[in-house]
Amino acid sequence: MQEGERKLHKNKKVPVIINCDTDIDDAVAILLAEKSKQLDIKLTLINDVESLDKTDLKTGIFEVLNLVSSNEILVETKSVKNTEYISEEQQSKFSKIKVLQKTAIDTIYDVLKNSEQKITIINLCPFTNIANLLKEHSDCEEKIERVIAMAGSLSTGEENCELYEFNLATDIESFNYLLEKNIEIIIIPKNVGNNAYIDWEDVFKTKNLNYIGERLELIYRSYKSKEIKHGIALNDCMPVAYLINPKIFKTQRANINIAQRNYVNFLNCNFINVEKSNIFVCTEIERQKFKKLYFKTIKRCK
Repeated sequence: MQEGERKLHKNKKVPVIINCDTDIDDAVAILLAEKSKQLDIKLTLINDVESLDKTDLKTGIFEVLNLVSSNEILVETKSVKNTEYISEEQQSKFSKIKVLQKTAIDTIYDVLKNSEQKITIINLCPFTNIANLLKEHSDCEEKIERVIAMAGSLSTGEENCELYEFNLATDIESFNYLLEKNIEIIIIPKNVGNNAYIDWEDVFKTKNLNYIGERLELIYRSYKSKEIKHGIALNDCMPVAYLINPKIFKTQRANINIAQRNYVNFLNCNFINVEKSNIFVCTEIERQKFKKLYFKTIKRCK
């Protein structure tokens, strides 16, 4: 059993909060979580959604999530009091997708406060909500089992501007604030997550599995990446996959600081003399085992 894995399966199911946005890999991450037998989803929160009418891509993503979700998915729009971002017709069509009536921070806090168990937060977007939650409600820190996130790129000494990573670069201050807390943090860097992509043959195989596979294939067509030339990067799936099967991943305890080169921020990790660190960083992913998990999950969808 590697570091970071020791407490994941103490209970039959791991209670989780998913804090994410509306990218393709976020949607597949939610799908993996929804169809897993290892996770108990207490809250799925999608942040900062613009009008669905503005993009067919987001409409397609919400269609898939509405079909696969057994739980409500809460959406925080640009204005929490304005539901016009999701029209009445769309709200009727996507019955599992609900516009958030509170702030994201208050919603997460209510779930933590009312839970008898500690909860793992899966963070697939900037760390703003998590940092502000801890600033406004310091009592909730003891209710958080761990935070597991896709964030940053692992420093290799050969960085270039193509390794920009949105979740970290958007709000470095909030990420650094979280690092100072006494909370276990598991980070899966973007350039490590890129190694677990699905290629175009896998996309064709996805299409032929079932209706959900067909819808995913349509969404995948809009995919563009500078790093993955012949497939789909599913970086935001990695934290969920880790909770389902940590044996797919190699993690090491580390101390982290942020290095900046070419206007891009990287995770500088020290893996030496870190016995007291509460931070774990993923350094390797077994792609074939992740793909096996991915296809097994899609097959469970009707």
